[in-house]
Amino acid sequence: MLKSRRIASARPQAGGAARSFGGGLHLAARARELGRALLDGFKQHDLLTYSSAISFQILTAIIPFLLFVLAVAGLLHLNSVWRDHLEPEIQANVSAAVFAVISDAVNKVFTSRQLLWATVGGGVALWQVSGAVRAVMGALARIYGAPSERPFLRRYSISFVLSIEVGACFILAALCLLLAPFFSVAHPGAAWDVFAFVVRWTLSVALLLLAVGLLVRHAPGAAQPLPWVSLGATIVIASWLVVSLVFYFYLTKFASYESVFGSLAAVIVAMAYLYISTTVFLLGAQFDAIIRAQSTGALSGVESPTRT
Repeated sequence: MLKSRRIASARPQAGGAARSFGGGLHLAARARELGRALLDGFKQHDLLTYSSAISFQILTAIIPFLLFVLAVAGLLHLNSVWRDHLEPEIQANVSAAVFAVISDAVNKVFTSRQLLWATVGGGVALWQVSGAVRAVMGALARIYGAPSERPFLRRYSISFVLSIEVGACFILAALCLLLAPFFSVAHPGAAWDVFAFVVRWTLSVALLLLAVGLLVRHAPGAAQPLPWVSLGATIVIASWLVVSLVFYFYLTKFASYESVFGSLAAVIVAMAYLYISTTVFLLGAQFDAIIRAQSTGALSGVESPTRT
């Protein structure tokens, strides 16, 4: 188990400039100890292996999940969301050959086999996402020092429920980014644009926080205290947003979509982004566990009865 002493540090010197200098050394020492504690946690809990497993499961779930979402949208007669919002953005950012393949696949889902993809596609996506959730459950159980592993049936049942809840949060977050604030005005101006931007991102980030909070609270072997769940989710989302902004900057400023090879390079970078995102997720959870251990003496965040 990760020891809290790894982030303990000496008291700064007292008095004037010495106090200021000592404070700087104090912060630097704590930063080094924190870095070593994070690295120790990654090695001890084998988190990079878990990150690879999670990202692979998510990668294999993306296509059936998207086909499931498109099929449900077709059954609900929401084709306009694709036609008015998604299709123009994709067409403007990929090569003509890649867009033709994407458009043809989407149109086939909308015009035929909707029920097939809404059922079979949804089942495949659920199974793959639940595999990623079970990998998250194993990683968080080790990070937060869960006392024992759940029984087989209970673990699978929880992973299916969490997959549905987390998937719904991500779908709603994407819809908020596209459609919020869900109504329009006759003559929009700068103030309206600012208002729509704030509403859009506030709702999306809140839904992402909810998704991560559900994982942090229910994925480990024992339910986590709500105050620590909020802190853990905030750390994870803040770290992930930084990585996502860097990825978005690459896609919009550096990536070239004029050829199939440029689009393939973007796909490879997207795969790397997925792996880095899962690593950042586990890094945020490990950081949260270190803070819990320092504050309560336990990785789970539950006050130790022997702590004074």
